[in-house]
Amino acid sequence: MSGYIQSDKIQKIHENMEELKKKIEEFHIDQSKENCPTLAVLIGGTGSGKSTFMHILANKKLIVKEDSYKNKILESETSWDEFKIGHDHSSETEIPGIWFDRKRNVIFCDCPGFFDTKGSAQDIVNIFSIVTLLNQVKKVKLVLMISQDVGESYRAQNSKKQFDIVNKMSEVKFSEKGICMIITQTEEELRTPRKIEAFLDGMGAFDEKEEPVLNILAKESEKRIFILENPEELEVNEEYNKFTEADMERFMKFINNKNDYYKPKDKVPLNESALLFILSVINSLDRMNSIIHEFVIQ
Repeated sequence: MSGYIQSDKIQKIHENMEELKKKIEEFHIDQSKENCPTLAVLIGGTGSGKSTFMHILANKKLIVKEDSYKNKILESETSWDEFKIGHDHSSETEIPGIWFDRKRNVIFCDCPGFFDTKGSAQDIVNIFSIVTLLNQVKKVKLVLMISQDVGESYRAQNSKKQFDIVNKMSEVKFSEKGICMIITQTEEELRTPRKIEAFLDGMGAFDEKEEPVLNILAKESEKRIFILENPEELEVNEEYNKFTEADMERFMKFINNKNDYYKPKDKVPLNESALLFILSVINSLDRMNSIIHEFVIQ
C-alpha cells in the first residue's frame, strides 16, 4: 500500500496513539492478573458492518429502514456517537471506538474502515491506531469483517489487503491463533456449510500459498466463521434479529477461548525508513508548514 501523507496526518497519528493509550489507561487494566480483559479488534473495509456489529454486541436495538434507493438498511434506535453507523463508502470512524463490556470482560474496538475515499494516508493512520491498541493489551482477538458482495468479487478488491495487514502485525507468520471472520450483509442461504465453503473457495481460501490466513479460517469454519445477514427479508420499522442468541453464544465462545489468542508484533508494521521519517516529522511539526511523503508498507 502506498500513498501521500501530509504533516497534519502525521500529527494525527501521534494524537491518536496518545488518545488510545489514555482510553486504555482509564480502564485500569492490570495485565498481570489472570482475569484481565480480552481485547477484540474489529478490522475491515469501510462499509463492512463493524459499527453495526458493535450495536449488536451492546444489545442496542437496530431498526430496518429504507434509503433513498429503497434498499433496506439498519439504523440504531438510540444515538451512540462513538459507533455511528454509516451507509456510504466514507468511514464514520476516524480513530478506534472503544467499549468496555465489563459484564463479559471484553474490550471491543471498532477500528477505522480501510480503503475508503480518504485514501491510503488514512489507512496508515488506521494501522498505527490498531497497532497501538495491540501493544496495550495482552489478550487479543482479531475479528476480520467483509461483506458478501466484496467477498464475491474478492480478487479485484482492495479488501485483500486486510489479510496482508494481519500477517504483518503477527508475531508468527500466518498465525493460526486468535483470528475469526464475520461475513456481513449476506443472503440467508450462506448459512449452509456448502454455501460457506463455496464462498470461501471463491475467495481463494484453500490455497495456502495465496491466502494462508483465509485458509486457516476455512479449515475451522465452525469455530472461526460467522454470518451477519442483511435485513432484506424483514419489514421496514421491524427490529433486526438476524444475529441470533445461538450466533452470539458461538461468537463469545471464540472470544473467551483462553488457548486461542492472537500474538501481535511489538512494533508498528511499517518499513524502518518510513517509521524514522514519521518520528522525525512529529518532533519538528512546529517548524514545518506542509510535508508530503510516500510510505510503503513492508
